Amino acid sequence: MPTPEDRREEIRQFQEHYGYDTSYLEDLLDRSPAAFEVFAAARPMTVFRDRLPVEAYSAAAIGVMRETDCGACLQLNLKIAIEAGVDRQLLDRLLVAPDEAPPILQDVLGYARAVHRGETPDAEAAARIEAEYGPEAFAELALSTAGMSIYPNLKRALLKEAACQAGPIDY
Repeated sequence: MPTPEDRREEIRQFQEHYGYDTSYLEDLLDRSPAAFEVFAAARPMTVFRDRLPVEAYSAAAIGVMRETDCGACLQLNLKIAIEAGVDRQLLDRLLVAPDEAPPILQDVLGYARAVHRGETPDAEAAARIEAEYGPEAFAELALSTAGMSIYPNLKRALLKEAACQAGPIDY
């Protein structure tokens, strides 16, 4: 198991690489290394993607971060999407003109937003997503959509909501 010092270095590198405020992670680690390890064990569910295309994963991330109102996490996910090769123009459409995005990504975006509004996603849209990407990819989408909100929710639970604020979106 990594030591707290190892974890601090991981956090520092992540912050440096993405320009992302990791103070809430540092706070969790400072308060309880054991609690941080439980959190760290849950992180893979937020990024697991084997069959789900990166564009669909990114659309879900945009939907989740919009619904959870975390500008910093939205910014981070856009940077990660660019790094993973997602087209910047597609991200622009998903952000500012989602009705101009490919219909399947509109479905993914709506699915993620519904989940985080506490609503049942549209069954027809969910069926289209599963038909397009397959049952394994749909399961990955469900898992990551459910898990992604751990970050803004943890910030708020640790009274670090200020870390959710972001300036103009820049990716």
